[in-house]
Amino acid sequence: MGEDEIAQLAQPHTLADPVERLARADERYGGVGLAGPAVGHAMRILRAVPPPGVSDQVRAVVAAQHLAQAAWCAFDAAEPLVGAGLLARARQVSAGVPRPLAQRLNRHLVHLDLVLSGIGLPYTADSRRGMLAAAIAARDGAARGPLRYRALLAVHTARVRAYAGQMGEARRLLRYAQRTLDQAARMPVPLWLAWFDQPALHMLTARVCQAAGMLDEAADHARQAVQTMPAYRVRDRVHALLTHANAQLATQAVDEAVCAAHTALRLAGHLHKGLLVGRAAVGLQQLRTTLDRHPSTTAMQWLAAYDTAAARAAMIADVDIVRLAQSGADEATITRRLGLHPSDPTSRLAILKRRCQARTIPEIAALATTLLHPTDLIAVQTGVFRFR
Repeated sequence: MGEDEIAQLAQPHTLADPVERLARADERYGGVGLAGPAVGHAMRILRAVPPPGVSDQVRAVVAAQHLAQAAWCAFDAAEPLVGAGLLARARQVSAGVPRPLAQRLNRHLVHLDLVLSGIGLPYTADSRRGMLAAAIAARDGAARGPLRYRALLAVHTARVRAYAGQMGEARRLLRYAQRTLDQAARMPVPLWLAWFDQPALHMLTARVCQAAGMLDEAADHARQAVQTMPAYRVRDRVHALLTHANAQLATQAVDEAVCAAHTALRLAGHLHKGLLVGRAAVGLQQLRTTLDRHPSTTAMQWLAAYDTAAARAAMIADVDIVRLAQSGADEATITRRLGLHPSDPTSRLAILKRRCQARTIPEIAALATTLLHPTDLIAVQTGVFRFR
């Protein structure tokens, strides 16, 4: 997905439509790059004169919905603290709106609270208390929500209980989630909950089971998630495959894990910057670390494939550095021309070197000649690249 396509999502014709469009784009491409457009549109809604028949309260709710969607996108981009800040902003914008008008929004916010609880924090007594508090709030809010919503909150709460060592309660919640989702199958599906279906429940259940040490059950649910996840939900398929790979590794089924890892790597290339940033990229990096401890031939083959794909994606993302490297510029010239700090380990050049496992600029130039396709080389030379 190109930057121009993402920008178009911030220019809708109505107030309500872009939330749905952003949600669909997130499902297809991942949340990386979508939080900004969602926030930008929320701010435009708040500044604009409401259309005839639209009250200030309705406008506040719609803006808050965009901020909540932005919070989810930030979470998917592996920026949980940004997500938490956007969640707080959504609550601030919608403060004072009557409960009936903001009912769906409030359910969305409770769900996000639960998802974000403990993410990005060390697992300490304080973070555990925060997770349990979010779980209690979710339990209190679920009683008044649609059945599918209750099932979703139950499986997330089960994750919290599993991390807290409350295995019996985690199992009970998983059984409740499955039973409730079965009941919800006979009812209309709210659009904002359409993604949470049986394949998604299998994926989330696998993670809970693995956290609880129920490894065989985790492997079984992860396998079912991969088998049933629709092909068009690329982001969800990547996460299902990563969950499957980790679950199989936990049971020492290395070859099956590697097979899932190869498919996840291929599909992640279709997400926006899916090999570089975001939850999918983090999941692939973590899987690489885990597979590095399994010295099998199949594992080594996947590691080589991952390193190649990640290096190529990094070169494409920093095409201006590669273009200068291929023109013969040295490191000092590249650093000066791009305004980079020569000793900053977080600079684009330093990151590119790490991703390419290269120490010098000539090594990057040589690797680019090896890894980039002929059409990519033309793009590098002209500075114009179209993401596949």
